[in-house]
Amino acid sequence: MKPKFVGLILVLSLSGIQATVAFDHFNTTESIYREDSYAHVSQLSRDTHTPIMLIFTSSDCGYCTRLKEEVILPMLERGDFRGRALVNEFDTDLGGKITDFDEERIRRRIFVTRYEVFATPTVVFLNDQGDELTPPLVGFDEADTYLNNLDRTLGNAKTALAALHEPRFADVAENKQ
Repeated sequence: MKPKFVGLILVLSLSGIQATVAFDHFNTTESIYREDSYAHVSQLSRDTHTPIMLIFTSSDCGYCTRLKEEVILPMLERGDFRGRALVNEFDTDLGGKITDFDEERIRRRIFVTRYEVFATPTVVFLNDQGDELTPPLVGFDEADTYLNNLDRTLGNAKTALAALHEPRFADVAENKQ
């Protein structure tokens, strides 16, 4: 093997190790990850081909607390999100700025408005560019029902993300006149 290729393989291998470590941090902590640099989350999503699960919450939202305690935290503890989603919480009550997916600094309120969050909790599934992969899950009622909806929506998000990366072939039937 030529020396320059050995260096390239080493760099790619180390990049994979970094992505795995960061990915594990998102999915094995006992609390929901909070990241104010969505450029970082974007890169991790791109590296792992994993959708971003963004949970919009507010500090005085009892349903947000229930969602986290009854559904999200138990799923994190069981490892249910590993390889399936990068789970991140966004507190709508906080002010200031965040780093957006394109590395631009924007106001948190603009970020919330982009996803048309009008109630909390709201869960959106995003690709690495911050585009929605599925309709959002809004509100929380009962853990079992929510878990079923979350699992179905997560599967749909994974499918939508995979479709973005698959090669597209022309349909022969469409080209006939």
